[in-house]
Amino acid sequence: MVEHLNTLCDDFSDLFRHTPEGAGKGYFWISGFESQHTSDCGNMLSAVLAKRLGRRAVVGVFGDSSMWVSFSQADSCLAIKNKIDSVAQREERSKNGALAIPQYKKGVGVGGGTETGLWFSIDDLTKRKVHVDRIIFLSDLCCYTQGDNGTAQNCGVDLEKYFGKKATMQSMVDRYRQAVNKDCFVYSVNLSGHGQSQLRPNDDRTHLLSGWSEKLLDMIRDIEAGVSDEPEKQVEVPAIEVLRVRYQQP
Repeated sequence: MVEHLNTLCDDFSDLFRHTPEGAGKGYFWISGFESQHTSDCGNMLSAVLAKRLGRRAVVGVFGDSSMWVSFSQADSCLAIKNKIDSVAQREERSKNGALAIPQYKKGVGVGGGTETGLWFSIDDLTKRKVHVDRIIFLSDLCCYTQGDNGTAQNCGVDLEKYFGKKATMQSMVDRYRQAVNKDCFVYSVNLSGHGQSQLRPNDDRTHLLSGWSEKLLDMIRDIEAGVSDEPEKQVEVPAIEVLRVRYQQP
């Protein structure tokens, strides 16, 4: 099992193969609010990415709080997943530098009542001006609003108190782009949707995806291949019908 997973990591698409070592990073967040089966899928996918990309990837988990997960690329893929599981589900969050509203800064794991921790993750990147090329959210997309009712809430928690008027997840991403990297790609991956979304895909660098197989990375690579500031580097992106056939699950 372990050897098979490590082989899969070696064969996994490398989104960063054209980026110099240390120059480009990706951040991957996995929701701890989901069902056990869904979180297992997200944690496994993140572990494979971490094993494949090493120091070029940073992994975080979120629920009531958000925490960064340290890992070593030298560890097996399964060992990295176990570390993600431990931080998300079993370890005392206050000892892992939990980012959260005051009442959620202590407790076991990320906490499963809300997904408010994700706001604090994006805010943390923005305040520290951490430059990343792409952000990938892995979530069941539960408890999100987009400010349609004039507020920014997550599972009943008013985020405007902490991040200002209409502080939706999309607005948090917009703030990051304005302050740190305007060209950052952001992907919201629907692992088991609840008919909601973290983002509004109104530009060619914000995308809603679904599923949890390695084909997601191939699709992301295809999407990014068609977006470039240098015309000579642009390539034709397949039509949506072609993509559907190529990435349809058996």
